Amino acid sequence: MHPENTRYLLDVLTSIDLLEKDKGYYKNTALSSKYLRRDSELFVGDYLRTYSSTSSFDDINIIQLVKEGPNNDCEKEGLEAHEMYGDYTEMLKTCQRVGRASEIAAIVSSLPEFARFKKMLDLGGGPGLIGMAIIKKHPNLKGVIFEVPNVAKVAEDSIKEYNLED
Repeated sequence: MHPENTRYLLDVLTSIDLLEKDKGYYKNTALSSKYLRRDSELFVGDYLRTYSSTSSFDDINIIQLVKEGPNNDCEKEGLEAHEMYGDYTEMLKTCQRVGRASEIAAIVSSLPEFARFKKMLDLGGGPGLIGMAIIKKHPNLKGVIFEVPNVAKVAEDSIKEYNLED
C-alpha cells in the first residue's frame, strides 16, 4: 500500500471515530471493534464489503449528479439492481437484525409526536426489520411495509418469522 495514501485513509477513519490515533499509531475504537471484528457477534464486515462491491459507486459522477440531478434511467437501474442482487436484501436483513433496527426504533419512539401515531408506513422498507422493530415496541401501532416486488418477498418472510402478519 502507498504509505501516504494509507495514512490519509487511516486519518479519515480516525475522523469518523472508527480508529484512535496516538503518537502515530492507530487502533480500533469500541465502535469499530463492535461491528468490524470477525470475532464479534455483531460483525457486519461481509455486508459492507458486498454493499461496496454491488453499489457501483465507482461509476457515479457525483459532481454531475449534484449539478444536473439524476437521469431518467435511475428508476429502471434501481429495479434491475434488485433483480441482480437478490441476496443483497438478505444481507441487509442481517445488518438490520444485528442492531440497526433496534437503534432506529428507539430513535423513532423517542420523537415527541410518536405517542399520537396510530399507523406507520415503512416506505422502501427492504427486509422490513426496522418497521417491525417499531411495531413490536408499540403493539397498538399498525404498520405497512412497502417495497418493490423482489424485495417484498424477503419482507414477507420477515413478517412471518416475527409473527406480525396482521
